[in-house]
Amino acid sequence: MKIELASFSGMIPKQAAYLLPQNAAVLAENCRLTNGSLRAYKTPGVVHTLPEPRGSIYLYRDAGNAHWFSFSGDVDIVPSPIAEDANNRVYMTGHTKGARWTDNVLALSGGSDYPVNTRQLGMPEPGTAPVAEIKGYPEGIDASGSIIMRGLHDDEPEGFVYWETTEDLLYTKQSNTSGDWSDGTPKSAAVNVETRFYVFTWVTESGEEGPPSMPSNSVEWEQGQVVRLNVDTTPPGVDLNISHFRVYVTRGDGYWWLCDKVDYNIGTSEQATATDIPVGQSEINDVTPTEDRREQLVSTNWMAPPADLKDITLLPGGVAAGYRGKELYFSEPYHLYAWPPEYRQTLEYEIVAIVAAGNSLIVTTTGNPYLCFGTEPTAMTLERLDASQVCSSKRSMVDMGYQAVYASPDGLVSVAGGNPQLLTRDVINPEDWRTDYKPEEVHAYLHDGKYYGFTTTDGFIFDLQTGSLTKLSLAPACGHADLENDTLFLHVGSDVAAFNQGSTLMPYRWLSREYKGQPIKLSSCRIVAESYTDLRFQLYRDGVEIMDIAVTNDKGFRLPMGLGTTWQFALSGTDTVNAITIASSMSEL
Repeated sequence: MKIELASFSGMIPKQAAYLLPQNAAVLAENCRLTNGSLRAYKTPGVVHTLPEPRGSIYLYRDAGNAHWFSFSGDVDIVPSPIAEDANNRVYMTGHTKGARWTDNVLALSGGSDYPVNTRQLGMPEPGTAPVAEIKGYPEGIDASGSIIMRGLHDDEPEGFVYWETTEDLLYTKQSNTSGDWSDGTPKSAAVNVETRFYVFTWVTESGEEGPPSMPSNSVEWEQGQVVRLNVDTTPPGVDLNISHFRVYVTRGDGYWWLCDKVDYNIGTSEQATATDIPVGQSEINDVTPTEDRREQLVSTNWMAPPADLKDITLLPGGVAAGYRGKELYFSEPYHLYAWPPEYRQTLEYEIVAIVAAGNSLIVTTTGNPYLCFGTEPTAMTLERLDASQVCSSKRSMVDMGYQAVYASPDGLVSVAGGNPQLLTRDVINPEDWRTDYKPEEVHAYLHDGKYYGFTTTDGFIFDLQTGSLTKLSLAPACGHADLENDTLFLHVGSDVAAFNQGSTLMPYRWLSREYKGQPIKLSSCRIVAESYTDLRFQLYRDGVEIMDIAVTNDKGFRLPMGLGTTWQFALSGTDTVNAITIASSMSEL
């Protein structure tokens, strides 16, 4: 019998040790098996030290500099979908204060524990409706048919008096004559009458506009009059930096139109006219000409997201998605502070995680997974997938480019194009998976095209292309996959470290399959390595270790004498091994 290996591969726990392929392992820990050789990974290279252990980390880049955000809980972050965003804004869910946002000013100013400051995501609805009243007199018609122009103040236009009847008729007469009153003229025939309602909205210093207040009381406006509005303009006690408000009016067509000429500081030397009125102006006049109202209110249903929104995810077209319970939420395109209620979708099961893969949103639940697709949040389609593979851990779900992969109770599941597959079906039994890999604890990341998963005790790497499974002795609290530099960062203790970028090597251990057969004698071994500074060889005969030596060169060496029906060997250390041969005699090596 002769054992000869020129390449090494990972584990297939589902198969019995004696049924494994020739180059497969019973155990492959910290083994880098990318080119067939048995190599060691480098230790993680420390790049940053955090004030204390954290539950989430995020690499924030601004003006060419890297800054590490860290949080106590499970926080998800997406960048702004706005191209060339000067403030480099990011949005987050899972924060202890709810859904938030921050930028390069808020996050990086006033401290070193980033982000230093964040703000609430979403705009509130004003708590009170404005109160409207008519000021001034309308334009009328005198007995001769001449137009009576209104005055600029609340008194009657010079030279005329008005009298109105309950029949809604308008009478006029010159005040300096003893003539009779004119015939009663219907107001609708004499003047332009509008029934108006008003609302107002909050606006932040960066131009974010929220939903409108409740409508005001109705007023009958006539040509020449002014509408006075009393507004409770004290913003709610939230950290939104609300600086202005806007006023809108309806003119009977079902839309709210912007009042872009509003007087404030009325009756003072600082009286001004504006579209955005500073907060604190409680009494204002709408002087917008009716023909100038061209801009409609678009934020009617732009509600703030729920504080406990989870797993914010960016989709194509500037739309963000998130969830709470069984409800799937979508934002207004490119306005991630606005989450209209009509965009929501309700699923049959509690949502566990979401991932944008390709042009679709993969949604995993406590029951069946779903595929959500569409180009607009108003027309998203949910498709329930025919697979009973629940997601065991929110943080186990990873966007692998063209597919999403997550940990289920039976193994790793892939969803691509609406076709769920159990990736580890031929690699590991569900019972062993649940015991040895703790799917409910897994937090995972995409790196080098592979799935890196970690639990509270150790980690593993699964190669989707080859089906190779290896273990890692690392147990980080969390991580961050930086696609820009193809680097996996791990948070261990108080350090953030780049995987496989340290100055030393992590010792590996590779345990071979079992070689069973008739009783034979194996007496010689030769190991070809690239160096011999740290390499050990262990030999097992019939389940008993009979040899453990340091290998110092590529020369053959003798094995302990004896017959055995089951043989197994292990290699450990940090030296790169290219081949191993175990034979019955030195001449066979």
